[in-house]
Amino acid sequence: NISLEEVISICNTIKCTSIEIKDNNILNTKTQEFMVKYDLDERRIRFEVKKLKKEDYHSGPLEDKNTRNKHPLWVFLKYIEDVPVKIYIKIKIINHKRKIIVYSFHEEGLHNEAK
Repeated sequence: NISLEEVISICNTIKCTSIEIKDNNILNTKTQEFMVKYDLDERRIRFEVKKLKKEDYHSGPLEDKNTRNKHPLWVFLKYIEDVPVKIYIKIKIINHKRKIIVYSFHEEGLHNEAK
């Protein structure tokens, strides 16, 4: 397991090309709708993930029950410029800490918490 400090460090230093917004080429519907509503592109989401701070932390590490991949999920809540709602961001760090998958990036309250 990795610590919150390590998660933040990875987010802040990873290359943008190593941040994937979808899992298995499927974009979360809530994320897709949120991107359209607030005119956000994948580049902007990558930029915001790179700016995550310890103060944005909400929960984790959480077990991902939807996959055999045993890497934990991390959840952050934050406000970003030009978006008037708090954003729910759920990520997983994989590939020996060299890749981030963004599972969710949408308005807070539109999610089902991982148990």
